[in-house]
Amino acid sequence: MKLLTFFNYRCIVIVLASAVVGPSLGCNTLSSFGLPFGGTGNKLLPTTKKIAEAEGYSIATPKELSKQPLPSYIVEIGDTVLIEAVKFDASIRLPGDQIVKPDGHISLGEFGQYLAHGKTIAQIRDEVQQTIDDHIRSDREIAFEIERRQRESDQLLADRQNANAANDNATSTAPLSQVEEDLSLTSIENEEARIALDRRIAEAILQNEVSVRLVTWDSKKIYVLGEVNSPGSFDYTGTHTVLDALIEAGGLSSKANEHQIIVARPTTCNSCRIVMNVCYDQIVQLGDASSNYQLMPGDRVFVPGLTFVEDLKQSFGGNKSQNCPKCAGCQTGCDLPNGCE
Repeated sequence: MKLLTFFNYRCIVIVLASAVVGPSLGCNTLSSFGLPFGGTGNKLLPTTKKIAEAEGYSIATPKELSKQPLPSYIVEIGDTVLIEAVKFDASIRLPGDQIVKPDGHISLGEFGQYLAHGKTIAQIRDEVQQTIDDHIRSDREIAFEIERRQRESDQLLADRQNANAANDNATSTAPLSQVEEDLSLTSIENEEARIALDRRIAEAILQNEVSVRLVTWDSKKIYVLGEVNSPGSFDYTGTHTVLDALIEAGGLSSKANEHQIIVARPTTCNSCRIVMNVCYDQIVQLGDASSNYQLMPGDRVFVPGLTFVEDLKQSFGGNKSQNCPKCAGCQTGCDLPNGCE
């Protein structure tokens, strides 16, 4: 009973002290003066801290003031692409916007299914165009072969009729048999028809050139987790920075440790890991963009919570002025001209 009374007394003292001292320090910790204090489950792994504190680790990473275009986009399941004929008078017909299905395929209408997952837009365009070209060539080759055989059949029938007529007339002679002459003429006709066919195929392929456009890129996400007000996954736009992601996730919660925010970039099994420190105070108060990294698809922004000890230090000023020495460095003001322009 005495122990319980002592504990309640200590709690009242801490809460009263935080209510008096906390506002004067501009802090909002001790879980907004609720119980239990600090100690959220969002903690950094020792390995994460070690990698994040490695010197010079994020020097080459694009940042807010030096954003870079991404490598060629890889289409994945969930993305939407549009394949259409370039020319208005094209003879082919293709479906509209196509979402890459869970099996990785899209529909090309009469040209069948196409595996788009894991390919760039340029690859998709070249392969779809080749599929259409082959289809056009095959259709015309088949039509030409049917027509050729029909001509030869008709010619053979005519030759037989002529031969029968010649046998009936014993006095009819010729230096070259009618059959051989007709075969020679047929060969010439076939060659001319082949040249004409190749020309028609080339014209049809040119008429049915296609283009491929990426409509949506829903397969690419970024993740904001930990002590933010609205954690979750967010659509990737290509221009996201750490600050953009944190704002989109509703900002930091009252339990957030803004001095240990990190960005973790996905890497394959048994490869090196990429973890970068974020100097939140320097980004928002000094405009220091050196750690406001340009995010890449799949990046995880993690905001750890204050431990009990860190919560006490932050609340009562013992560690309130902690900066981010790894990436912030010495901060000095710029020389600005007087007046406004």
